[in-house]
Amino acid sequence: MPIQSKDLLEQLADLQLALEGFSFDQLTAREATALKASFEQFRNHLETQLWKPSPGQGHTHGHPIPQQQDQAPQETNSLIAAVSHDIRTPLNGIIGFSDLLREDTLSPKQREYAEAIGAASRSMLGMVNELLLYTRLKAGREAVVEVPFRISQILEEAGDFVKRSLGNREVVFKTAISPQLPEVLVGDPSKLSQVLLNLFGNAVKYVSRGEITLEVKALRNPDTCTLSFEIRDTGIGIPADELPHIFKPYYQARQTPEVAGAGHGLGLSIVKKLIEQQGGRIGVESTVGAGTAFRFELPYKTGRSRELPKAPAREPGHCRLQGARVLVFEDNPLNQKLLETRLKGWGCKVFHALKVPFGIRLLADQPIDLILMDLRMPEMDGFEAARRVRSHSSAGVRNIPIIAVTADFTAADSDRFRQSGLNDLILKPYSPEELYSKMAAYFRRGREQARDDSPLEKHRTATLVSLEDLERECMGNRDLLADLVGLLRNNLLEFAGRMKTHLGRKDLEAIKDAAHKIKPGLKMIRAGSLLGLVESIYKYSEQGRDLQQINLAYQEFLALYPQVEQALEIELNRRK
Repeated sequence: MPIQSKDLLEQLADLQLALEGFSFDQLTAREATALKASFEQFRNHLETQLWKPSPGQGHTHGHPIPQQQDQAPQETNSLIAAVSHDIRTPLNGIIGFSDLLREDTLSPKQREYAEAIGAASRSMLGMVNELLLYTRLKAGREAVVEVPFRISQILEEAGDFVKRSLGNREVVFKTAISPQLPEVLVGDPSKLSQVLLNLFGNAVKYVSRGEITLEVKALRNPDTCTLSFEIRDTGIGIPADELPHIFKPYYQARQTPEVAGAGHGLGLSIVKKLIEQQGGRIGVESTVGAGTAFRFELPYKTGRSRELPKAPAREPGHCRLQGARVLVFEDNPLNQKLLETRLKGWGCKVFHALKVPFGIRLLADQPIDLILMDLRMPEMDGFEAARRVRSHSSAGVRNIPIIAVTADFTAADSDRFRQSGLNDLILKPYSPEELYSKMAAYFRRGREQARDDSPLEKHRTATLVSLEDLERECMGNRDLLADLVGLLRNNLLEFAGRMKTHLGRKDLEAIKDAAHKIKPGLKMIRAGSLLGLVESIYKYSEQGRDLQQINLAYQEFLALYPQVEQALEIELNRRK
């Protein structure tokens, strides 16, 4: 790109910052949003023109030059996701064992070392989490949820964070909360909490004595409410020439020796993106030597107390997992030892599976209450392992709760997670409290289901198939629905017969073609477990894998198909 074009884009960035400052001070939220949308459209159009190859460019010897600028962000995000997984896995062991160490009897010096290890590890984890959140926000993959929540609880938790972070410093934390705040709001409480914690963390970092103040006001309408927040501190302040840049990613204002090098300059950029994603806006004022004030607004709907989710009943925590038989799919020796130590300390009996086939065989021999599943296992990943558990011939095995334990932060968002039959996910590194609470909940639920077979069977039928999508396509015509289901049944039987022939001939291309043709029908009836097996058959045949793996998936297909057939019959009868 020519130097002049680069200069122009830099000027556009400066103009965007100026517009944002103007829109916050001079315009209403609606006017500011419209102005920013117009500017984004203009900038995107201009950047497209700047990057577009001119006539005669973009080809070499008749071949198009790859448009690397389009691929780079995706490649960068993939690299960040992969590296974060590789960092999280050892961090899980370091944090976990430092926690175990601190729970033991230690000398004062040993405890100091253990706490230093834990603090350094959590600081590193915070940086990884911040980088991941920034890439998700930038890529538009961080969804905003709308749930009822108590604003007082969010503010109280943020205030507790400030008090703990200040320790014995000569800093007073003050609040001025308007009595006009609604009791219940509808919005994304986790993102509000993240914004407050980031801004408070910034204030704590730069204030050695004086005050940190939180002021919250409310502009109420019949069904909506706009909250105005101001977080002030009496810290070192920010020079005027740096104020226009502090919301830029990776930008760090001039720092004192005490805080130099802390973080990587993404915190305020994340705050700005989170606020704007929710339809709000943020601004800043600062004076060197006097302090800084961040002001932001967020719109919410007002809710009612009865809409709040009911808090789960608390149970005595000392024996909820006593006697639980847990199968752990984990090939990393460090994390395996960590889980074994934790679980045995809680009274669990632990079984290990370094590879999936061994674990599946073990399920047929041992009565297991709960499965902890690493998603990156050798030879076969955790998603497919979960599908195989869900398609097992034994009803007792099929319904064992499975909790994924993974360092992959994208796992919960994937279609593979939703189709695999996994019940829940814990992200490494995890706290002992999180692991315990989730295991206890599913252990109790599994025991309750084991005592009541009827609800369990209904749940299993619902997860095998669903005719809702197909019924909508038929516009409620149940005769047409029955005809289409009948046609699909014939296709499935035909697929089963052809697979036997193709396997006998070792015809991988024919196997791949047969699997490809049957997939749309399975998607239409949401037969996730059966679809997972067919997709495995397709993948193995496409990769030219050993026929033994294809045959194994085919045998599981044959074992599961009668259950799907029965579930289809039940679904059709319900609609008569």
